[in-house]
Amino acid sequence: MKSVGFLTAICSDKSFTYVAEQAPSADAYLINGMCNFRSGRGGLPQRPLHLARDMEAKLGKPVIGHDTALYWRIMKDLEIAPTTPQSALLESLHA
Repeated sequence: MKSVGFLTAICSDKSFTYVAEQAPSADAYLINGMCNFRSGRGGLPQRPLHLARDMEAKLGKPVIGHDTALYWRIMKDLEIAPTTPQSALLESLHA
């Protein structure tokens, strides 16, 4: 099952690279709904939150998932910010 995580990384890279090539003038990339990238021993779905930071580094633009947007709104309302490195949207709460 170790290959599942590896294949997931390849599939997510190819998928996001394709989207970036199709929309080069986009200001950001949106993941709408639960993506089907899987990892780990049981092939569990990965949330966009766990993909966004790496994808932003590769694409050079913000990547926003449904969960990231939800966490941003909650943290903004509570006037808190993440304590670990996150994607650009969540990092904006430190400003």
